[in-house]
Amino acid sequence: MTFKFNIFKALILWSVLTSVGHAELIQSQESALKKAYPLADRFESRELLLTSAERKAIEAKLGKRIYTVQVTVIEAMAKGKFLGRAFKSQELGKHQPMDSLVALDSAGEVIDVELLVYRETYGGQVRQENFRDQFKHRRFGDALEVGKGIDAVSGATISSKSMALGVRKALLIDDLIRHSPEFNNSRGKHG
Repeated sequence: MTFKFNIFKALILWSVLTSVGHAELIQSQESALKKAYPLADRFESRELLLTSAERKAIEAKLGKRIYTVQVTVIEAMAKGKFLGRAFKSQELGKHQPMDSLVALDSAGEVIDVELLVYRETYGGQVRQENFRDQFKHRRFGDALEVGKGIDAVSGATISSKSMALGVRKALLIDDLIRHSPEFNNSRGKHG
């Protein structure tokens, strides 16, 4: 009886450790920023804390609940000129969050989407460039859902949907910064 119980506990411990402990650093935030903005000589990072009303408005437009109230915004500058704004996104995959960086140009168009950290044990095909390239040149209001303007990666449907959600959320928050005076006054330098 004791032997069987110890094996059972060991199996449970093994399954927990293998499902939670997997995290693959794909690239650093700094390297992703340099790739997206090769001419940048300065990056200004700040954390935006969304109010309850802002979060609810974003959720209504996304049609999906968001759990983060803090958003990392990084503005890229070159010789004092605003090049664009990047958003660090953390979206839930099937079981674990995945971190990505969504880079926009000064007009609010997607120029790059980079996966930073992937924690799932499967579905990592979303790191493939041909999947991420689907988001390039997209803007706020474009169809950016799996099955509606974005093709999922076979074997990584949930991760594909999560990446698409992160891009839509970044474009939505960028649009708020650009066009909402009450949102922009205390937060955005470049509208």
